[in-house]
Amino acid sequence: YGIFNPENRSFQEVSFSDPVNREYGDFLWKDSLGNIYVVIKRKGIFVYDPHSQAFNTRSVHIGLPDGYRINSIYEDDQSGLFYITCMEGLILYDCHSGEIYSHKNNALAHPVLEKGDFNQMSGYFIDRDRNHWITYWPKDQAIVRYNEKTGDFFDFTHALITQKHEYSQIDASFQAQNSELWKFG
Repeated sequence: YGIFNPENRSFQEVSFSDPVNREYGDFLWKDSLGNIYVVIKRKGIFVYDPHSQAFNTRSVHIGLPDGYRINSIYEDDQSGLFYITCMEGLILYDCHSGEIYSHKNNALAHPVLEKGDFNQMSGYFIDRDRNHWITYWPKDQAIVRYNEKTGDFFDFTHALITQKHEYSQIDASFQAQNSELWKFG
């Protein structure tokens, strides 16, 4: 990881303050406040500290319950909640209050947390119509949509089978300006 300066074509490598094992993968992520993170899958979250010019865990304001192993993170600008997918299920982090919610601690009565059977979660995305797209691994990969307006859950796992009957995997999503929903992995 590092900072690229296109004007002078220089690259400044950014180190980690602690040793990291990136065997399950990692990715760079930026929140709505401009904080830069590296998420080390199944290990933890590191935040960039401009003063030390390194990624560390000491300055991370996003908490995880003990024993939870992170896979991905999604920030919902509308609610202020961070949806953190973990091997153990979904965690919601409220950036305004600092509260952490899970299936075991669901003071929000969030329907996805209430359902509670989404273990080994690998992705979460909320589209413009407030559909929550949940990717998890009960045995093989599964995709479920939760509709905020109707409260319905719908299984879209069949969509993983391509026309050529090849294996496909969904790791992330985004929505284009024309409202097309993109899934990739």
